[in-house]
Amino acid sequence: MFKKTLFLLFTLNLYYAADINLPDNFPGGYIGLSAQFGTDLTVGVQGSFGVAVPGLGEPSTGDYLFPGFAIGKRYSFKTKKPHTYIDGQITYLGYAGVWVGVGAGLVFMDGEQYKKYKYYGGWLVGGGVSESLIGEKKPFFRALHAGIAIPIIGTMFYP
Repeated sequence: MFKKTLFLLFTLNLYYAADINLPDNFPGGYIGLSAQFGTDLTVGVQGSFGVAVPGLGEPSTGDYLFPGFAIGKRYSFKTKKPHTYIDGQITYLGYAGVWVGVGAGLVFMDGEQYKKYKYYGGWLVGGGVSESLIGEKKPFFRALHAGIAIPIIGTMFYP
């Protein structure tokens, strides 16, 4: 499954990199696929998408700001419960591959819906994430995060 998804994302990237049917002023962005290993023996997968904000940093060299969204599914081997989530997020990609971000969204668990916020950061393909349910004092989820971000070539974000 992972190899098929990776192949699909790579194919989509080539499609967009060829600039087929994209407006001339499309700034570029990314499609991300990642795995998370966290509290309560929880593992998860996440897909994300972001579009570069034109005018911040220099084209091709950065810095970049990517508003976007993430959707994922996790399973806790300790509590034996799955949950899914969707977030709006803003990711800043700075010097030498360092990235940080914030987000807010919804968690769907046990037939209920909860609001949450998150902070995350890392370097290149690895990092960490901390999430809390709104109204709760302690973090709901903390994890190590490993993933890839496939660039979508545009006027702002290109090699």
